[in-house]
Amino acid sequence: MTRVLLSYGVLIGMLLGSLTSAEAMRCGQRIIALGYTKTEVVDRCGEPTAIDQRYEEEITGTLVDPVTKQSVLRTVSVLVEEWTYNFGPHNLLYLLIFKENRLMKIDTRGYGN
Repeated sequence: MTRVLLSYGVLIGMLLGSLTSAEAMRCGQRIIALGYTKTEVVDRCGEPTAIDQRYEEEITGTLVDPVTKQSVLRTVSVLVEEWTYNFGPHNLLYLLIFKENRLMKIDTRGYGN
């Protein structure tokens, strides 16, 4: 029984250890992961140090113009936010990228200040 519990503990530790690379981020005792909403991230990590916003065009499909018979790309404008978390000089600086309220990417930028 003890071996089984120990094995599960090691497995969980390995999974959490692998998640913290680019798929997840630790905020104190809490972990956030890709797919979280902005509200969920703020609840777990607090307000970011900085927020940058921009719009990007994403292709949603193609249409054929009935007159010219040429393909036309259908695009939509998507809000992209880059949140920076600076946890100090002894911790990594994190850049979180949100598209339409969902966490899409977690990146590090060296150590904070």
